[in-house]
Amino acid sequence: MKKNNKGFSLVELIVVVLIMGIIAVALAPQVMKWVGKAKENNQEHQNNALKAAVSTAMADAQYNGWSPKKGTISIANGQMTEDKTLDPSGALKAAIDEVLSGNPISGTVDLNDQGAIVSATAN
Repeated sequence: MKKNNKGFSLVELIVVVLIMGIIAVALAPQVMKWVGKAKENNQEHQNNALKAAVSTAMADAQYNGWSPKKGTISIANGQMTEDKTLDPSGALKAAIDEVLSGNPISGTVDLNDQGAIVSATAN
């Protein structure tokens, strides 16, 4: 009679799982570095987006003859509130909101006659 062996034996499967486990343990530190680097890059991207939004909005406001007053804009999870003395028309808030839509940023933007002071963190 011809013996019909199909599939893998239990020993072969255990060896393969063991080898995969060893590879996973060896690669785990490198993968964690990649994750950390990706978070840093995301943070930098979010900060740059926020700075660009403020700069663009301020330039547009100054082009239209509006001079920023001292005050604060708070940004949390893409939702923005502002001191009404900054921009009674709401154009500055709308310009920044457009850039920030969907970006998970928390931070503050302080506007004054000299420019904008921006601090932000990605959630």
